[in-house]
Amino acid sequence: MNTQSNGSNAGNVNIPQLIIQTQGMDHNARKDATAKLQYLEQSHFAEFILELCRILGSANEATQIRQGAGLLLKNCVGGGRSEEYIARIKERWSSQTPQIRARLKTTILTVLALPDSNARNTAVNVVSNLAQVEGLAEWSTLVPTLLDKCVSKNTQLMHSCLKCIGQIAEDESTHIELQKDSPQILRCIALGMSNKDHSVQCEAMRCLLQIVDLIRPNLAVEEQRNIIFQMVCCGASIGPNIKLREHAFQCIARLIECYYALLQPYMQSIFQITKLTIEKGVETPQCGLDDVTKLAIEVWSTCAEIEYDIVCEHEEYEQQKALSAASSSSSSAIAPPERSNFGFVTKALQLLVPIYLKALLLQNEEIDEDEWTVRKAAACSLELFAGVAKENILSFVLKFVEQNINSPNWRQREAALGAFGYILDGPSPANLVNLTKEILSIILKLMADGHTQVRVTAVWAFGRICELIPDAVGDRNILQPLVAALGDCNSICTKACWCIASLTLYYGQQANTEATCIYADRNAFQLIQELLKRCNRSDVDGTVIIGTHEAMNNIVFYLPHESAAHKQMLASLLTELVNQLLAHAEKLQQSRNNGGGGGDENHMMKLAGVFSSVQVIIDKLGEGCLDSDMANKIMHCCCLLLQRDNDLVYEEALGCITFVARAVGNNFQYFLQMANVQELFLKSIRFGARNEVICRIGAGVIGDVYTACSDWLTTSPSAVQDFTDRIVSELLGLLLDTSLEMALKGHVVDALTDIQIAHGKYANRYAGDILDKCLEIGSLIPPLDADEETMEHFNEIRCSIIDTCRNCVATLAQVKQIDNFQKYLPKIDQFFDAVSKDFKRATVDVLRSCIKLLSESADYCDKNTKRKLQTAAVQSILNRAAAMGQKDAELATQAKIAYSAISNV
Repeated sequence: MNTQSNGSNAGNVNIPQLIIQTQGMDHNARKDATAKLQYLEQSHFAEFILELCRILGSANEATQIRQGAGLLLKNCVGGGRSEEYIARIKERWSSQTPQIRARLKTTILTVLALPDSNARNTAVNVVSNLAQVEGLAEWSTLVPTLLDKCVSKNTQLMHSCLKCIGQIAEDESTHIELQKDSPQILRCIALGMSNKDHSVQCEAMRCLLQIVDLIRPNLAVEEQRNIIFQMVCCGASIGPNIKLREHAFQCIARLIECYYALLQPYMQSIFQITKLTIEKGVETPQCGLDDVTKLAIEVWSTCAEIEYDIVCEHEEYEQQKALSAASSSSSSAIAPPERSNFGFVTKALQLLVPIYLKALLLQNEEIDEDEWTVRKAAACSLELFAGVAKENILSFVLKFVEQNINSPNWRQREAALGAFGYILDGPSPANLVNLTKEILSIILKLMADGHTQVRVTAVWAFGRICELIPDAVGDRNILQPLVAALGDCNSICTKACWCIASLTLYYGQQANTEATCIYADRNAFQLIQELLKRCNRSDVDGTVIIGTHEAMNNIVFYLPHESAAHKQMLASLLTELVNQLLAHAEKLQQSRNNGGGGGDENHMMKLAGVFSSVQVIIDKLGEGCLDSDMANKIMHCCCLLLQRDNDLVYEEALGCITFVARAVGNNFQYFLQMANVQELFLKSIRFGARNEVICRIGAGVIGDVYTACSDWLTTSPSAVQDFTDRIVSELLGLLLDTSLEMALKGHVVDALTDIQIAHGKYANRYAGDILDKCLEIGSLIPPLDADEETMEHFNEIRCSIIDTCRNCVATLAQVKQIDNFQKYLPKIDQFFDAVSKDFKRATVDVLRSCIKLLSESADYCDKNTKRKLQTAAVQSILNRAAAMGQKDAELATQAKIAYSAISNV
């Protein structure tokens, strides 16, 4: 590929000409040109990149050609930052010789100084991607080169270099290398801030935002810290450069989040700047400063979040000290919190809260729940302030509520309702109960207000009361306004459903549930009928369908079940819902037979909702509540709908089978022997990594079904032996699948254990394979950087594996084959060894389970087996448990008993 004055040729290929052809109207020419360019990229990568850079910087090429070259260059090396994309570039880049790579890097860096902003931006993307591909340790000259270029008098070059450094810093893997140059980077940022060009100032501040995480050493030096805070405060101050102010406020919020302990000397300046900005944005909402105002509010929201966390840390510390004092144990080991609360939020209440309250009056004429407005930012911040300031916020908000809640202006009524609702999660409930009782009548009245936004906020505020201060509702009859709200528009109906769900939870915890307004007389069932009627309206959306069924399920769940009348009404409701299922299922089947789709999304959500309610009712009525006819109808619907591809319906229909199995017990054998049911079970666990939620539910249902049929299986396992063989094989395959999450494998182990237990004395057919594969998983030790959730799942699996071992021991003893247990001892010891090497992360439940297995093994096994159990790992576990006498005396005693049992040879 030779470079010429009019372009470059590879054979007869002229790249500028090809670029023109890719932009033309001739489809064939466009297709042919694209193919040739792709060939050049793949086969002549270095020459292709160099030629694109030449075209970008050539004043002789037309603008559209330079733009096309920039797009091609971006697609080659600067088109994205995903792991997959970077890996692809890395593979191509590493195939070039060091000399070619050096030439490419030098050439691309020259593009940073070009007059064309599109060309410069493309070069920034390419350079930052190559920094990620090659690594700053390898390309050690890059950052110093960019810093040298920053101090040039070329404004465009300074802008590009600052942008490039900021973009490199977005990748955390570069931070260690970048930190070495952080003083020089900060000097260049300061230089950029002093530049008169607004775009350079913006890029300097954006660069600072990207390096906040790595300037801790600089902030430890007072002089550098003062300069940094001076820069962000100057950038955020009122001025014409709006984008600079936005980046500056983002910087301040990030500095608060990362370096709260250093803020005290600068907080007065930050307060003044943010207050003026928020005040101006609220007082003059048409000034076009919404984004700046929201970011200024975000500064205080961030501060409130940090101070709330610190308050919680101190409260937890005091609770731990109190518990230690109560148990007479030493509290010296309890470390006090490292962070102190400077109380910035509490000090700012008097001046900021009134501005936030005024911002609540900035309602749009139409509700847009997805739009993030100044009003929503202020409301969110007000709620966070309440969490920190507690009772201190009440005087400001209550005065505002009192002045506005009865106003003839709908905006004031709505704002007053919102203000009251936002602070309910701050002050203690005990201090809010009487206040809430006083205002509750007005809130209930405003749920029927003539303005939609007032009704929406009134129902929302009532929902907050039901959730956070339910004692304020007490036994007041609120059914009439609630039912009216259910019949209102969808957004109000959804919030009314939330009110019902929260209230039923509260009423269910009371001693006199039957006396509460929802559960008195037939009110619960009349309310359920209202919910069903609302769910079947033609104007419903997904949130209403979900909300109505959640509310209905809560009503049923907390229903006092001692009443025969309630049981009869539940049975009647179950029949009604199953008939609805049948109607929906048959309609879908007819549509499918006629070549139709299978119902819209709302239709499928209704089906899922009905299935969920059927589950709750069966669970409430308990074992024996289904006759054969009802069970057949439900299973018919389950099987029909499990053939569909809608995940939501699939999950609920699959889960429903568990409740049918529990209700009919061993009679579920009839369904378990049906080929279509068996195939549906197999299909559910074959989802595997494609849909772990369905796979998890499927594994759980299989375990539940086998448990329900255990009496039958212990006498007639051969009837479903072929199916059980297939199920066990599939589950073992999932257990060894490295692509699956550990949480799912825990459910797989549980299902295998349930199958084993259900077979009783016939479990020996599966015990060996199940135990072998389970121990293989259990012998693993999670990586040291595993997070808390991963360890929680892994410890649950450990406990499940031990349960499997215990069941295996019991089964072998039952069939008088306990000697066979010896062949598993090496793997069991490997499991114990893994636990003993991971004591810091293994839970007490894991230790307790290990001790139980050792005790039971000693009870069943002979002296030779007991000797083989006396390994270093077992001794370590016993010692660990025995040493926990002060914390868990019962566990220590069990450890000593287990030690005595396996030592008695």
